[in-house]
Amino acid sequence: MTDSYFSLIRCASPVGYWRLNERFHTDQVVDESGNGHHGTFSTMKPTLGEPGAIKGSENKSMKFSPNAFVEIPHSPDFSIQTSGQGLTVEVWIRPDQLTFPTENGTHYIHWLGKGEYKRTPKDADKMEWGFRFYSKSDPERPNRISAYAWNPQGGLGAGAYYQGDLVKQNEWLHLVACYEHYECSCTNRPGVQLFVNGEFVQGPPSSGTLYLNEGEWSVMPRGRTASLRIGTRSATANSFLTGGIDEVAIYSKVLTPQHIRRHYEVGVKE
Repeated sequence: MTDSYFSLIRCASPVGYWRLNERFHTDQVVDESGNGHHGTFSTMKPTLGEPGAIKGSENKSMKFSPNAFVEIPHSPDFSIQTSGQGLTVEVWIRPDQLTFPTENGTHYIHWLGKGEYKRTPKDADKMEWGFRFYSKSDPERPNRISAYAWNPQGGLGAGAYYQGDLVKQNEWLHLVACYEHYECSCTNRPGVQLFVNGEFVQGPPSSGTLYLNEGEWSVMPRGRTASLRIGTRSATANSFLTGGIDEVAIYSKVLTPQHIRRHYEVGVKE
């Protein structure tokens, strides 16, 4: 289904673009970028045909619940270091619950990303990047939304976050995470940038967002073979979103703030 938002995203040349507009669970989840990265539904399936995030568009979205997700097979296109120009992940999220069950004793879930929870030895060394959402019950980070990059073995990661009044139950939020290309350089200190509703909220030179944070961690992003998942990051981690997701796009470059702002403005002003 074509509209001005679709045209704008396609002009930015995503390597993967999932509108989540499928009508039947028998359908594949279509990659609208033209690169053929189609996805499949989990056994527990999301609800189809939900109202979408884009104003004035007839395009629908999906509503996710525990154990429901979409899985897209691994591709180097989805890794930070592949292009030499970094990676951008863009998504609209509608949290339908602000207090929710969390991941294996933590206060958060991972609801979109590329990586595997280390449940078995075969899942080790497959971490890359992902979005995290804290439950409102967390006393220190209530409803914080973060974007992280990890070393392949996991552990502490470089991340940028937003924690504020824009996170509301049953309301759409536009998130863009920019993962800069890793360079071991004293003069260039790359890391993770986060934009919320078209506005920059955190990124380098803030120490927590840097890949190289002296005395804390050293993240060297590497491509691994984990699938990309929407609605969870790892299907074995008991970590699932309850809410809507729409218009997931991945780019093999860091989008400019001007492009990100324009995407949000068109999305809310169709």
